[in-house]
Amino acid sequence: MRKKRSAKFYSKLAIGLLAFSFLPYGMMLFLPYLYLSAGQNAICVTTLVVLAEVFQWLAILIVGKQLILKYKRNLNPMKWLNKNETVYVFKTSITNETDILIVQSQFDTLLKGTKWNFDLEDCDNILRVESRSNITQTVIEILNEHNYECEELK
Repeated sequence: MRKKRSAKFYSKLAIGLLAFSFLPYGMMLFLPYLYLSAGQNAICVTTLVVLAEVFQWLAILIVGKQLILKYKRNLNPMKWLNKNETVYVFKTSITNETDILIVQSQFDTLLKGTKWNFDLEDCDNILRVESRSNITQTVIEILNEHNYECEELK
């Protein structure tokens, strides 16, 4: 929950900085109407352009970090070559979110590089695991270790 709030804050900050970066460009439109010498005008224009660019780059850096975090999986070149993932489907006795939390840490540790999710609305309480290697035995062992039933569906 905290990460979502933080992400929203940074998104709003980046949008605000990007919008604010147009203000210095707009201010340049009024420079001819001020009684400034050519040297003072040059300094004002340069300062306003640099200020606008700084705001734009800050916004890009903030949004860029979020984009990289969001698309990190797609940016991994190792995953571009190996698209041979298999979906393994298991019937389980997991019935609620609390049961999932019990096995979550072991799944995250032992099944690195896989995507997994439970469908508790299904009558068989389905567990789906996407993996490049055969993880059937590992999944069954993890669930049996916590006294849950598990069998692979073919």
